[in-house]
Amino acid sequence: MNILYKIALIFLFVSTFVDVISQNISLKGKEYKQLYKLSVDTSNYSINTLKEILHQDKKVKTNKSLAILFDSFAVLGVVSGIIMMSNSNYKNPTANIIGGMSIASGVIYAAVSIPLWKATKKRKKQRDILIFNRKTKHSDK
Repeated sequence: MNILYKIALIFLFVSTFVDVISQNISLKGKEYKQLYKLSVDTSNYSINTLKEILHQDKKVKTNKSLAILFDSFAVLGVVSGIIMMSNSNYKNPTANIIGGMSIASGVIYAAVSIPLWKATKKRKKQRDILIFNRKTKHSDK
């Protein structure tokens, strides 16, 4: 029984090690599709460069999605605050306070989205530099 335990443990260790190595050597099908969408010829790049391009593209998409989400909240907050303040009377100060807080939260959401848009632009530029540098080096040969 003790030998079977050791064999199972060795098998588990080896299979984990082989899986980690195989992940570093090759790309998955969806990764090739993503590279195709980016117009990247995979034969001209090393696996590490391709993975770096995919990593930068993932950062671009994540930052852009978050920026769009925060901008949506900003528009929603500002518009709802304006509607609340314009529909309330001066006799109802609570609606004015809530409307003002809604506008303020919308402005804060907009302020949070600005660095996300800048990061999106930066990551996209880094990704494009990786793609372009390799294309120019390969075309010079």
